[in-house]
Amino acid sequence: VQTCALPIYVIRDALKKYSFIHYIDSDVVCVNEPPKIFYDDYYKYDVIFQYDGIDNIFGENQCMGNITLRNNERTIWLLDEITKLQIEYPSIADQDALVYYLTSNGINDIRKLNECKLYVYPIERYTSGYMLLQNKMSKQYIHSNCYFFHANWCIGNEKKMNLLKDLDYWFM
Repeated sequence: VQTCALPIYVIRDALKKYSFIHYIDSDVVCVNEPPKIFYDDYYKYDVIFQYDGIDNIFGENQCMGNITLRNNERTIWLLDEITKLQIEYPSIADQDALVYYLTSNGINDIRKLNECKLYVYPIERYTSGYMLLQNKMSKQYIHSNCYFFHANWCIGNEKKMNLLKDLDYWFM
């Protein structure tokens, strides 16, 4: 298994065992456990992303490091498409493969993908590091509203650690 393709293999393995999974990168912190009813509101979607922060909330660039997935044919289809691209382009990461697939098929709004129902969680609940680093959200706002904080957009392990420490989310 190529390193770039590893997350997809982990997700596929989990979907063999569970009907619904929440996949997170190692730089994601669960700040407040969401109530079950929170997920119930998204029952009609196959894959729900964290907003990555750089374009339209429903644009083609979606974060693959903090997502929930339902075990169904549509989700497996999407994972197959990402896997095909990672086989064809061995150094491409899962998020880049998703962006490539969507843009190659003229899809600039993930809600318009017919084969799989995609959506994005509210920014204040699944919060990207981008939002904090670009001063679009305050630490206090994140502490009181966030379910999951993702220290993405922070390059390098030390910078990620420092960001998480600054938020009191570093638990090692």
